[in-house]
Amino acid sequence: MTDPRYFRPNIRAMQGYAPGEQPRDKAYIKLNTNENPYPPSPNVFDAIAREANDDLRLYPDPMATALRRKIGQVYGVPPEAVIAGQGGDDILNLIVRACAGEGDGVASLFPSYTLYATLAAIQGARMIDVDSVEKLTDVDATVYFVCNPNAPTGLWTEMAALDALAPELDGILVIDEAYADFAGRTCIPLAIDHPNVIVVRSLSKSFSLAGMRLGCGISRPETVRQLDKVKESYNLDRISQAVALAALDDLEHAERNCRRVVATRDRLKRELDAMGIEHYPSQANFVFFRIADAAGLKRALMDRGVLVRHLDLPGYEDYLRVSIGTDPEIDTFLEHLRALV
Repeated sequence: MTDPRYFRPNIRAMQGYAPGEQPRDKAYIKLNTNENPYPPSPNVFDAIAREANDDLRLYPDPMATALRRKIGQVYGVPPEAVIAGQGGDDILNLIVRACAGEGDGVASLFPSYTLYATLAAIQGARMIDVDSVEKLTDVDATVYFVCNPNAPTGLWTEMAALDALAPELDGILVIDEAYADFAGRTCIPLAIDHPNVIVVRSLSKSFSLAGMRLGCGISRPETVRQLDKVKESYNLDRISQAVALAALDDLEHAERNCRRVVATRDRLKRELDAMGIEHYPSQANFVFFRIADAAGLKRALMDRGVLVRHLDLPGYEDYLRVSIGTDPEIDTFLEHLRALV
């Protein structure tokens, strides 16, 4: 048995991040991990086929130069303002590793993405929760997270509020836009306007690439240079870089999928209203709704072949989060929900 003394006290004491269930078979309708129900661009599969060749024996471009250039073109920033990573989570990890040390504060709204607390715990930093964006100015931290739209509520924070917030903070303001394409808005201009703002984007959701782990951070070039010091030497393999380029070359495909998801999301919200079920006005690809015996309902839905997420957060024990699937998947979810409630 490994001696626990080999590990730092904060690692021994912390709980690791708990992702949603990933069943090994496809017997379930998966509405628990905010994946896009529609496939990625056909360009992606062509890119994988092209890259599956003898060059896999060679290291990839360590700086993902072509990908940074492409991301810059898509989002209207210079390539020097971009860092590419293994999903948005990789960029979040780099930021906390680079900016938060033992005893430092890491602040976030509550409830929000639970990975923030895990990243803080790994560093031995203090996690500070607040209940509104305005209250972030009341706490001392080196990193401030605003998930926008927020997970799990799906609420959007207006760019004007974050524009006013950034100069008031003596630390890095991280605007996590993993779900922003479903809101049809972005705060990327703030990453160039302010020296302490980093916008994090993901290709997992709107580009249907959760299985490839692709994302990026956008900030001023001097900030990106500091993050480059912390990233893995070759943090994106050859296939990943080619896939990201291919997906970004077909924005129309991703935008079309987003419109389909948004239409289904808004229909689901109307159905929940008709059932008298309280929910947040989500701008993301999920809906967070309140229901009696949420844990029991989650299990009952699972028994019927539908997976949803019960986060069991303090004060939100009676909420479930349902990801937006295809229209037939959401119809099945609603059918079972009506039968069980």
